This record gives sequence, structure tokens and C-alpha cells, in this order.
Amino acid sequence: MIKSEFLAAITPELKKRGYRKNGMYWYKRCDGFTCCINLQTSNWDSDNYYINVGLYLDDSPTCRATQLNWYCRHRVQGKDGDRNILPEELLSHLAQTFDQLHSKSEIRNFLIQHKAKEMPGQNPIWY
Repeated sequence: MIKSEFLAAITPELKKRGYRKNGMYWYKRCDGFTCCINLQTSNWDSDNYYINVGLYLDDSPTCRATQLNWYCRHRVQGKDGDRNILPEELLSHLAQTFDQLHSKSEIRNFLIQHKAKEMPGQNPIWY
């Protein structure tokens, strides 16, 4: 599936789930944090893409944080690798991650459960 097909398939579903789109990012405000999704285009082929998800800790109702500001992040892996995942693979991943987080206090337990660790020289915690 090429990037434009992926966008056409995923955007209506993310809107139903409460996400707002800004460029190649989708944001969903929660209690004290924001769930973030980023569609990253490959440097070698504009139809190849990667999906990054993360959390931004902020009480701002108009969060537009890029990956550099996320508290933690993760590249979504599909059954065939990390590029060009299918819409249902992203939705399944969201169900296993963000859908279980309802408050800022649950983030720490979530990161422990997913064996998060800090990467040297980087702020984000990967899970």
C-alpha cells in the first residue's frame, strides 16, 4: 500500500477515535498528555512510509508537538517489517497501547509493562 492509499484509509478512522490531523501528525488530547501519531516519509522513496507513535506530556489543549518533544516514542512494526504497515496494523497497535491509557498517572506503569528504557543522549523513552 502506498502512502496516499494509507492516508485515505486511516484518516477517517483516526477522526472517529478523536484524533486531529496537522500535516503528517495526528493528535488526541487525554488527561494531562497527548497521544501522537506521525507518518514519516522514507528518504529514498516518497511512497514508502513509517509510522511513529508517542506521548507528549502537556496540559495544552492545542498540542502540536513533533517527535523531538515527545516523552516516549515507538516505531510501529507490521507483520512484514516497519515500512508501509497496513491500516489495520496501526489500529491494532493503538488498541494495544494508547487505548489503555486514560490518565497521566497510568503512563509510568504502561512504560514499565512495555520494558521501556532510555536511550543514551536522547530524552524519549522507547517502548
